Amino acid sequence: QWQNPLPQGDTLNDVWGSSATGFYAVGEGGTVLFYNGSSYSEMDTGVANTLSSIWADSLSNVYSVGDSSTVINYNGTSWQSIDPGMGNKTLKGVWVAGTGDIFIVGTVGSYGIYNGTDWTSGDLNVSTQNVLDVWGASASEVFAVGGNGEIHFYNGTDWSAMDSGFTGNHLNGVWGTSASEVFAVGGGGKIVFYNGTSWETMSTPGVTTPLRAVWGETSDNIFAVGGSTGTSTVVNYNGTSWEAMTPAETNRDLKGVWGSSGSDVFTVGNNGHIAHYNGTSWDTMPQGVFFGFIYDVWGTSPTEVFAVASGGNILFYNGTSWDAMTSPTAREHYAIWGESGSSVYIVGNLAIEGKSLYYNGTS
Repeated sequence: QWQNPLPQGDTLNDVWGSSATGFYAVGEGGTVLFYNGSSYSEMDTGVANTLSSIWADSLSNVYSVGDSSTVINYNGTSWQSIDPGMGNKTLKGVWVAGTGDIFIVGTVGSYGIYNGTDWTSGDLNVSTQNVLDVWGASASEVFAVGGNGEIHFYNGTDWSAMDSGFTGNHLNGVWGTSASEVFAVGGGGKIVFYNGTSWETMSTPGVTTPLRAVWGETSDNIFAVGGSTGTSTVVNYNGTSWEAMTPAETNRDLKGVWGSSGSDVFTVGNNGHIAHYNGTSWDTMPQGVFFGFIYDVWGTSPTEVFAVASGGNILFYNGTSWDAMTSPTAREHYAIWGESGSSVYIVGNLAIEGKSLYYNGTS
């Protein structure tokens, strides 16, 4: 069964963590909640924009993105804003390669890439569709998905369009185990799979609501979440077929999913909803510090999890409780990712300041 984190009523959009005692949830108002295994605390991000996505490689290197080109990074101590040079874009997805290269995607086909020294930005093949998520097997094997079933591939030098065989609906999330095993989820409960050569549509019986995010432990234990107003959707892939799971609450639109293992999985959504899967049942996680939209979640371990939310809110979970982090902006955060707990990036709607956010473990 799933459990709900009320009282915290803002929508949470994404979740990431490193273990059951350390994860983050992000959402409306720049909210980032941190859970330490027992309770939630809200982190001070300094931003008020909605945060949509979160990603990290440890609790001290976390990135989140959102409205108005918001990108913030957490370094293990505090959150800082970063300028990706993308102008007034709503940023939807962030992913960081093992080399430290950062990939950000957003509205109207926009992207930004950081190579460790400089940012470059542009449009994916002059696409007019919004790019909603990004994931890679390496810095030269990166997949971006978005509106009208569009999928773009980056080979380390150039972007090229791929034929997904899926049109008419958005692809909202992407994740894989390698460049030859990639899953993308989207509207109408659709899931497409890339085998290294071509994309194919997978069977998802009985699932008709939009799927918004996907994460897996292995190729035979994958979770996809979504929903619509008044409806929650959670499905699991066992290596052979997708099967529906019973959510903690049936009336939450789930925005993000992340786990440190197949028995330590977090999902976030509207009205501050956070739920945890222990390998047997889903349970709500009461956190009581934020009640709006949480858009994305990412972590490094069960005791180090970040979540980004609307109004620039950032939440941090230390394995015991969720706390608010100080954010330098009040703009929306949509995505978060990091290299470690002391190097975290958040992107979102931060066009006026022309910044993204970076956390260095202190500020």
